[in-house]
Amino acid sequence: MFIQEKTISKPINQQDTNVVQSKKHPNSLNGEQTTKNTPVKSVKNEQPFLQKLLALIFMPRGIRIIIVSYIVMIALTVCAAAAAVIVGLVAADYDDSARLLHTEYSSFNRVFSRFEPTVNVTIDLGDGRVITSNMPQLTVGEFIDSLDIEIGSGDVLSHPEDSVLTNDMEISLTRTEYKEVTLTENIPYSTEYIDSQTVPRGKSKVVTAGQYGVSTRVLKQKYVNGKLESETVISEKVTKKPVNKVVATGIGGTFVGGDGKTYSYSHYIDVSATAYTGGGLTYSGKPTGPGIIAVDKSVIALGSKVYVTGNYGDYGVCSAEDIGGGIKQNKIDIWLPTEEECRTFGIRRMRAYILD
Repeated sequence: MFIQEKTISKPINQQDTNVVQSKKHPNSLNGEQTTKNTPVKSVKNEQPFLQKLLALIFMPRGIRIIIVSYIVMIALTVCAAAAAVIVGLVAADYDDSARLLHTEYSSFNRVFSRFEPTVNVTIDLGDGRVITSNMPQLTVGEFIDSLDIEIGSGDVLSHPEDSVLTNDMEISLTRTEYKEVTLTENIPYSTEYIDSQTVPRGKSKVVTAGQYGVSTRVLKQKYVNGKLESETVISEKVTKKPVNKVVATGIGGTFVGGDGKTYSYSHYIDVSATAYTGGGLTYSGKPTGPGIIAVDKSVIALGSKVYVTGNYGDYGVCSAEDIGGGIKQNKIDIWLPTEEECRTFGIRRMRAYILD
């Protein structure tokens, strides 16, 4: 739908002339100015806003396109400027956040290496591990944090934590650890040598076996990089005392018998004595009779001369020639003439000297 525009002309009176413009004539030869009066219409009343909007809408299409294009260009320019500001603020905030979080940049990432220089750093953790890394120029403490390494109270770094990393820096961590351990140890026993008259002359016998004692110690140990450097005894207690080993050596001796004679003996044995009677031959083939005794041949050798005496009587020198089923260890059986004497004798504690 087209609307035909209509031009309305109105005569201009001299009284309505408000503005007179002077214009220099371009063909003036003497520089004189030729004055041309151009009347300007005085607008007393503004057109309503709706009429202006309608005039803008229904003006020729070319002019509308130019105006709209100009407005769109201005809007796009404003939007682009605002977007640039927003992107700059976001980038700055990201950079600050990355620094606060100590973001570890890879040396192979060329995008980040353009913005932040990196250095090669080697750290010896003291436990056999050595780490080489390419890092931004952080501090030593920040570098340790980025590796998630825990430093104990006794650990020592070769560089201060606030020092800045430099290229090819070598950092060492000395780890110190304390342990409390409980140890159980044997306490050695001693050996005692004594003279004995119950051991054959010139021979030795272990009278008491040695036993180790036991002690419990609590130690505080100091380890540096996994190696024991020193230890201190916190407490020590003997839980079992040692028992010394006793070795007896036979020295023999002499004594005076009931007959008044002095006898030399190798050793003596305190025995339990009984009595037997009857005839026949002994184990060694000799006939039974006065002065013949039965013995345990593992204790008193057959054929030995033995002086038997005690509180109940002195039987003098006897010969060990017989054995018996009930004669074991420190027991002897003395021959007596009659059964009555044997019953009277009963069982008696006697001492038997093994004569040289």
